[in-house]
Amino acid sequence: MSNSSLVSYTRLSPNHSGRRKYAITKITPHYMAGNCSVETCGAIFAPTSRQASSNYGIGSDGRVALYVDEANRSWCSSSSDNDNRAVTIECANLGDSSLTDACWKSLVALCVDICRRNGIPKLTYTGGKDGTLTEHRMFANTDCPGAWLHSRMGLLAQEVNKYLANGTTPKAGTGASATSTASVGTSGKSTALASGYHKDASFAGRYRCTVDYLRVRRSPSLSGTEVAHYSKGETVALEGYYWVSGGFVWGTYIGGSGNRNYIAVGKATGKAEPDDYLVRV
Repeated sequence: MSNSSLVSYTRLSPNHSGRRKYAITKITPHYMAGNCSVETCGAIFAPTSRQASSNYGIGSDGRVALYVDEANRSWCSSSSDNDNRAVTIECANLGDSSLTDACWKSLVALCVDICRRNGIPKLTYTGGKDGTLTEHRMFANTDCPGAWLHSRMGLLAQEVNKYLANGTTPKAGTGASATSTASVGTSGKSTALASGYHKDASFAGRYRCTVDYLRVRRSPSLSGTEVAHYSKGETVALEGYYWVSGGFVWGTYIGGSGNRNYIAVGKATGKAEPDDYLVRV
C-alpha cells in the first residue's frame, strides 16, 4: 500500500494502531481548529501523550504532509471502524473555519490521488456514516470539520468525482494565501473574530469540559449572550486564538449553526490550572 506522491513533508507519528483491519474505502477530512503549518501539526501529533494523529495534513499554503502511513490506522475520527477504513486528512483553517484556496485545491488533489490508488470509484457524501466521504462529527460530539468544510462536503465529492470520471489530474494548491474562499458562515452570518484576540497555534486543540454547566457565548465576555452550554465530560475543538477578558481566558470555535462561539477556558492566571473549566485531551 503506497502513500501519496503529493507529500512534501513527512513526520511520522507513533500514534496509530498499526496495519488496518480493512481495505481503504473512505476518506475523512478534518480541520485543525487553527491555521497550523504542516510542521506544527506534525509536532502536535509527535508525542505519545497526544494520543491522536491523522494520515495526512494540508497547510494553508497547500503543502501536503504525511503523519501516518496509509497502510496504518490513524487515531483521528473517534471511531475504530471509520479509521480502519478511511484515510484521514487534517486541514489548516482560518479564523472563520474556512480553508484557503491553496488548501482546498490540495484537498481535492489528494482525495483524487487516494481514490485512484485505492480503487475507490467515486466519493459519496450522504450526510451519514454510510457514505465513502465521512466526517468526525458523525462519530463524536464535535464541530469538526468546521461549519465551512461541513457545508462543502457535497461539493468536495462532486469536484473529486469530476476528475475520477474524466481521467484528468487536478493540480495541488500552492502559495501561502492569506485570504479564504469565504468570509461568512453557512447561514450568511459573520464569523469574524472579536477584537483583542491573541493568535497562538499551540492554543488550538481538543478540550474536555470539567464542570457541570459551561456557558457558550456570542462574545468573549461574561456579558455575552448565552447560546449553548457544555456539560462535564463533553469535548470541544478550539481554534488557535484566545482572549483575556473579565479575568478569564476565552477560546473560540465555529458552532454547528455557522456562528462564531466563545467559551471560557479558565481564570486568567497565565498558566493552566487544576480548576480550569476546559482541559486538553
